[in-house]
Amino acid sequence: MAHTIEDIGPSSKKIIFSFERFDIENLVQGKLAEFQKEMDLKGFRKGKVPLSIVEQRFRPEAEKHALDNFFQKQYDDFLRQEPLAQDIIGRPIIENVQYTSPDEPGSFEIIVDVFPVLDFECLDHLTFDVPKVSVSAEELEKSKEYLCTHNSELRNVPEELTLFRGAYASLNMEVFNQDGVCIRQLNKENILIKIPLEDEKGGDFLTTDITVPQLPEKLLGMKRGEIREISWVLPEKSSILNKKGVVPRPTANQLLTLKLSLVEIKEFYQPNFSDEKLLEKLGYKTENDCIEALKKQLIQQKTAHEEEVLNEKIVDAIVEKLEIDVPPSLLLSTEEEVKGAIKAEMKDSSAQEIEDFIQKNTADIQTEAVRQGKRFVVMRRLYQYFDIKIGEEDLDGHCEQLSSKLQQSGHANYTKDFVKGYFTSNRKERNEVLSKIAMQRLLQKLRDRV
Repeated sequence: MAHTIEDIGPSSKKIIFSFERFDIENLVQGKLAEFQKEMDLKGFRKGKVPLSIVEQRFRPEAEKHALDNFFQKQYDDFLRQEPLAQDIIGRPIIENVQYTSPDEPGSFEIIVDVFPVLDFECLDHLTFDVPKVSVSAEELEKSKEYLCTHNSELRNVPEELTLFRGAYASLNMEVFNQDGVCIRQLNKENILIKIPLEDEKGGDFLTTDITVPQLPEKLLGMKRGEIREISWVLPEKSSILNKKGVVPRPTANQLLTLKLSLVEIKEFYQPNFSDEKLLEKLGYKTENDCIEALKKQLIQQKTAHEEEVLNEKIVDAIVEKLEIDVPPSLLLSTEEEVKGAIKAEMKDSSAQEIEDFIQKNTADIQTEAVRQGKRFVVMRRLYQYFDIKIGEEDLDGHCEQLSSKLQQSGHANYTKDFVKGYFTSNRKERNEVLSKIAMQRLLQKLRDRV
């Protein structure tokens, strides 16, 4: 077997396979034997039809099957031997088959899409301004406020206080009908509701099923352990009427009694930034130590954001400088991805509305597919240009860093081996992490170069 490779376009190759003979007879006979096992012909037991009769009827079909397998094997051998294999994208197309019989010479051709060759000389002529990153007083104040809000909590109020506006009531509830029978499945434990301030709206919702007009006024002044009974008429359109497991089942407009027991009174507490307990909880000795840590964190976040912006600018500039022929198969898959993103964004719309939108915006979708296809080609070739290779040691380093962060956050059990085990057993997550590491390394080399 011999093969030659011809260019038939910037992103397409033709591979011509030539043979002195097609060595497929064993494959043909194997397929005929399969047909023989299944053949049921009058005058013969199933599976016992003479092979010569089977061949008369099924030889063309067996040869077609054998040829398909033969073509695939030759192509697989080609991929294992040729450097071109790493640049092939999409499915191969077999055409121009020259075949007479297994003992005769013949040939066939395979058309494949490939990533086009790019010249990255333009990297030497690209320049970008890298903005200086700083933290404003306003940004620092917002971070301090977020830190305090994030560490807020509900605290129990002193024992002597009764339920007041702005407080939160932790309640137990039982529901009884007019016969004094407790209605199962409507009883709740530890319902937490807020008693709104006078200028706040709401507060009538006891549960998702039960709304009591002027509920706050009926609860104000309650003491811990106190029980209050509230009459409540079941509305005609209440979801309780269709709720399963409610026994005995109530009827619309039936008068029920809600028996509410106050378990605890809580109030919202948000610490001040200078609160010593907050600083101790966060692991800082002084307020200034915490401020410096916040500044450092903000600098890191803003730097990462600016790097992402710069990365996009660099890749866009390279795409603009180069003439890129997107392989047809890549363009097709990219267009499908763009449509998939549209469908996900319009998930609440009907199938017809989505289809109409896609039809109306076909030109824009194709333009976006070309843009993304060009970026994909550029990134693929840049990985090769800078010889970006990611291995097991990179995953080990990532797992060690992630484990350290998790343990500092209080997750002592998240050792490096534990984290590594997670990525080892989750191939998708592992591949995403390795891809991210490769991307970061490539973009760093790009930033260093330009």
